[in-house]
Amino acid sequence: MPRREALKQAFEAITAHEGALCARMISGLEQLEGVRVLGITDPARGGERCPTVAIVHARHTPMTIAKHLGAEGIFVWEGHFYALELSTTLGLEPEGMVRIGLLHYNTAEEVDRLIASLARLIDGQA
Repeated sequence: MPRREALKQAFEAITAHEGALCARMISGLEQLEGVRVLGITDPARGGERCPTVAIVHARHTPMTIAKHLGAEGIFVWEGHFYALELSTTLGLEPEGMVRIGLLHYNTAEEVDRLIASLARLIDGQA
């Protein structure tokens, strides 16, 4: 197989894998009480987004969520990510949001672990 075709197939496989993981994550996040996923959540429009998701919670600050997940070995970011105007417009300042990024090396099991960890925090079991 020519190198160009091999690379094309590899990137298509990566895109499909990341898209499936992102859909799984969004679906799980939407089941958690008080979690709001920012951006496109319609599975039919999954091709319009990248596998990075921003969330906020009704009771827990982004910092609280990030610290909880970090203590369980799940690494996310919190803040406004140099998009202060957007974060302000969305009414998320001064706390910002939690940013969760997926890549080709992530697994469905890791997504499930993330959702379970957030559920424990939300349910007060953390």
